[in-house]
Parts: sequence; structure tokens; C-alpha cells
Amino acid sequence: MRSSSFVLRAALAALSIPGDTRVALAQSPTPAQSWAPAATCSNGGPNPTGGAYTDHFGANYSVSCGQDLDGYVYASAGVSGQGIYGCFKGCDNRPTCSAFGYNGTVTGPTSGTGTCYYRAVAGNYISVNIYAAANLISNGTPQLPCPYYNQTVYTDASNVKWQVYCGFDQNANGAATPVSYGYNMADCIAQCGAASDCGSVSYVYSGDEQTDASTNKQGQCFFKKGAYQANGGGTATVNFAALVTPRTTSAAAGGATITTTTGTYSSVPSPTATWTPAAACTAGGPAATGGAYTDANSAVYNVVCGADNNYGQYFESAKTNGQGIYSCAKGCDVRPSCQGYSFIGSVTGATTGSGVCYYKSAAANAYYYNSTVYAATNLISGTRSQPCPAYNGQNFTASNGAVYSIYCGQDSSTTSSSNSAVQNMAQCVNLCETTAGCTGASYIYSTSTTQTPQGVDTKDGEATTYGTCYFRNTAPVTPGVSTYRNFALRIANAGSSPPSGATTSSSSTSAAAAATSSAAAACNGTPSPGLSTLSCNGANAGAGNVGQYTDACGSLYTV
Repeated sequence: MRSSSFVLRAALAALSIPGDTRVALAQSPTPAQSWAPAATCSNGGPNPTGGAYTDHFGANYSVSCGQDLDGYVYASAGVSGQGIYGCFKGCDNRPTCSAFGYNGTVTGPTSGTGTCYYRAVAGNYISVNIYAAANLISNGTPQLPCPYYNQTVYTDASNVKWQVYCGFDQNANGAATPVSYGYNMADCIAQCGAASDCGSVSYVYSGDEQTDASTNKQGQCFFKKGAYQANGGGTATVNFAALVTPRTTSAAAGGATITTTTGTYSSVPSPTATWTPAAACTAGGPAATGGAYTDANSAVYNVVCGADNNYGQYFESAKTNGQGIYSCAKGCDVRPSCQGYSFIGSVTGATTGSGVCYYKSAAANAYYYNSTVYAATNLISGTRSQPCPAYNGQNFTASNGAVYSIYCGQDSSTTSSSNSAVQNMAQCVNLCETTAGCTGASYIYSTSTTQTPQGVDTKDGEATTYGTCYFRNTAPVTPGVSTYRNFALRIANAGSSPPSGATTSSSSTSAAAAATSSAAAACNGTPSPGLSTLSCNGANAGAGNVGQYTDACGSLYTV
């Protein structure tokens, strides 16, 4: 199964679209109004900045006309006469797909001819002579297991619960029912649930996109026996699901009832209860499926007691400075690419204890129980007080109203003009605004030094700075992958019009300020109204999206 995906990637590595003229745009567009497929692609492209489209499954995409993406193409497919409508469905069904380009025609909302080029990582938008490109702006759709339920529990139509891993495959655990075919991942899961000896299923998808009326099934379902084993690894072309709880079936034999249990699963818990630090770690571990912990910055982690997770993604450790596991969550929030941590030590209170935090740069594929570890975690949702990871691929508003495009786990190779010590990435972005000539900033964070390889994380209120902010004063080149760095590129100056051309309005700013004042009292957060440079009046009234707004509860809205 995997060897065929490698062949496919190699075949597509040199793929290009004939006759294209590539001009890199300064940022990935964000939706400015609703968009619908039409013969001439409109309400997208660089002016205005994009169009929002809700597809067949309810997933939301940003569509940009006359543009493509420079992310690596890992699959392509024909549309079977459906136009770009087929690409949206295809991206929803394909493991790890987050964006695509469509080169072809559109003759109606669900008709046209052409080819879809799928990407796991969108990259940047570039001007190319094709119909359009699109990237996901929602975390998939709850109608399908991936990516919406990644690392969490999906409940199928029969009320059976499955732990979902997107872009992951388990090593063979013995074939169950022979390989089957499904319309999508949900169909494969349902078929595994109906097979008495199936405990988990791997899902792949390939081929041209079929019409809604077609009975052809492009998904392949690889069924596996018994309990999930904590082995396997990441792969761009496979999704995986395993039974969370045993499936019990009863049958009468010779007057007696025989009960059988298959598919027991307990390796990777997901949150079922609220969790708080305590001397005895509870609401996680083998006795329960996990606990959700909201940290000091409102990031949410899944905590698993008495367990550790994949050690291969470990990148740094730090002592807790007397704060216990409370320190680990804060430390992960400010470290680029941190997706979770393990804590070895003691907890004496909600914010006290001693020990060491081990930070990891990839979400855990599996947990295993380890009595020497207090708990291990994986990130569920990042903090809205920092640009990364919550605003990755989106816009973040600096304290003075300037707008930055955010690239998490990426950096620009443009030479830095200067640098400064900072406590976090938000401070780095704000310092760029007060640094002469700064057009973008690169951010790293580490407590480790030559003298103290295992550093010490900071306490609340301490002014210690372990982050470094590198300022760029020339037009930064397109950012590329840089795992332990984040990058922010200014796309609108403070007090100036954003790229879509919206204008300022004192009345709309006042209204936003009044709304945030009452909201702050309820949530005690720090509102960040991107509307301070925009307008909801005059020419923009009814025009659609004119800005982003972060409320006092830390939620991001497109207005």
C-alpha cells in the first residue's frame, strides 16, 4: 500500500502546468465574500482577496481566481465532468489534503472539465493562468473523520466510537476481512464496524473524482484484527481509525448465550473530562480515556496520566522552576512547533511542583503507559494570545493595528538587520512595529545554553527573555520550512487600508470597542479588534468580510 504512494509522489514531483507565468504574491489570500463556481472565476484573486465557498460536505475553503499554490503536489485527478466541484469533494476525501489547484473549465456549479492538483501543505499563492486554487479555512467537516476528528474520537452512525489518526498508518496487525472499497473514510469505518473480526482500518483514496450519482468507490479499506498496537508512523496518503471501546456481540448457541469481545483499544486516549493539576494525576490514564486541560494562556491540551508518547519528536527539555506541569503547558505555548510535552516530576498544587518538561514537535501517534512519567499531552487547540499555531496561514493583528501574515514552522531566508530578546512571538511582532524599517520578523525560543543544556522555564511575572526576534528590513523572500522557527510578514501598516481596500471608520471602531468592553467583563481576556483599521459603513456595507476580530474569550471571527 505504501509503495504505491511513493511511486505516485515520484511521478508527480516534476508536475507543472504548461504556459504558466508565476508571480509570487505577498500573502495567502483570505476570503472577502461568498464565492460560487461560474464560467468566469470572480470574487477571488488578488483584488479582491478571495472568496469563501462551502462545499458538498460542509467544509469551508478560500478560493483565489487565476492563481495556484507552490506547495508540493502529491496527487492529481480528473473531475469526471464536474468542474472544480469535483476538486472540493476530492480534497475532502483524500488523506492530508488541505489545498488544491484546478486547471480546467467550469460550465455550471457542478459541471466542467479539467484536472485537480492536490496538496498536503498549501504553501503560498502564485499568479498562474489556471481557473483557481483553494485552501481549507475550516478544520475539514464533522461529516468526515479526517481532518476534523484527528487525534480525537469519531462516533459512527451505529454509535460506535473510533480513535482517528489522519496522515498515519499502523503496521500490519493481521488482516481481517479482505480489502474492501468505500465512498469515503466514514464508509470504510462503517464496514469495519460491521465485520466481527475488524478492530481497526487503514484508508486510502485515489483515482478520478466520481459524480454524486456514481456507484464507483475510490476509497480502499484495509481491515485489521483485534486490538490496536502502538506502532506505525506518519504517511501523507493514509488515514487510520481504531475502536476506542470493545465491540460486544451476543449470539445464541444450543440455548446458551455466547458473548464475544473484539477490537479492544486503549493506546491513545482522548479527552472525556476536565483535568486540573493535582498530586495524583487523575481523569487520564488507563482508568479513563483522558482529560482536557486549559492552561494559563487558554490553550487546550489532552492529558494522559502515567503515560508517555512517541519520543521521536522530542526537541528540548527544561526544568519547571517550581511550577510543576503548569510550567510545561506555558513553555509549549511559546516554543515554535511544540505540539505536546511529557512531564516527569511531582505536582504539589495547580501551579507548583518540581520536575522536567520534555517538549515534542509532532502530535503523538500513540501513548504507552509509563509509571515514571506523571503525564504526557498533545495539543488540542493553541492559544489565541500568540500568533502560532492558532493563526498559521491567517492574519494576526499587532497591538497598534498593523496586520501580519503568519507562517508557523517556517522562516524567510532574507538577512536580518538586527535582533532583540523577547518573551514570546506576540512581543516579537509588536517590536517589529517599533523597529525602523522592519517588514517582517522571525522568532525562535529556547531555554537551553552551552552552560545549561537543560534550561529553566520562567515563572509568571518574570522578565526573563528566552525568545529571539530577528527583524527583516528588506522584502522577505517566500518563507520555507524551518521547524523550530515562526515567521510574520507585515501585509498592512497600522492605520492603513488592508489589501481588500476597506477604509477606516471612527464609528465602526467605536462600536467594536464598546462590544469588546462588555465581552471582556465576561471572559477576562484581551480583545484584539482588527476592525480598528477597517469599516463596516459606507461603501463596504454589505460587501462581506472586511476584517478579523479576536474577542475577549480568545475566539477569532471573520467580520
